[in-house]
Amino acid sequence: MSSKFLKELSDDYEKLFETEIGYDIHLLWKYKGPTIWIAKIKNSTKLIGGYNPLDWNGDCWKSTRDSFLFSFADWKNISNTTTKLSYIDDEDYAVYCSNNFGPQMGDFTCKIVNNWEYYGPSYYYTSLEIPEQITIEDYEVFQVIKK
Repeated sequence: MSSKFLKELSDDYEKLFETEIGYDIHLLWKYKGPTIWIAKIKNSTKLIGGYNPLDWNGDCWKSTRDSFLFSFADWKNISNTTTKLSYIDDEDYAVYCSNNFGPQMGDFTCKIVNNWEYYGPSYYYTSLEIPEQITIEDYEVFQVIKK
């Protein structure tokens, strides 16, 4: 799915996890960082994802100005007009780490395996143009390996 997109970028990536939803994945990548995760919204061409420059270890909020969320309206036809990028507005709530959740960044959370929630655009990551309730078909997590 998203591996094709990452091949175009300049850094190297190690795929840490790929799934069709249904597995507890957090333990596979909690000590890894930085990471990019990319998810496909079910019954759509939309991709959403995020970048976390930190690891996912702990049970707490982590602070950073360098994290961001993104969305592509159509992963088969990516353009500047259909791509949305949002940096954190309050760095104290950039990334939440927990063994009980998948990726959680600001107002975007994966509390239930394939039913994710986005409480924006009025809180931490704004302007993504994604629905509040999201059903995820599958997702991948990559560790960014700096060149």
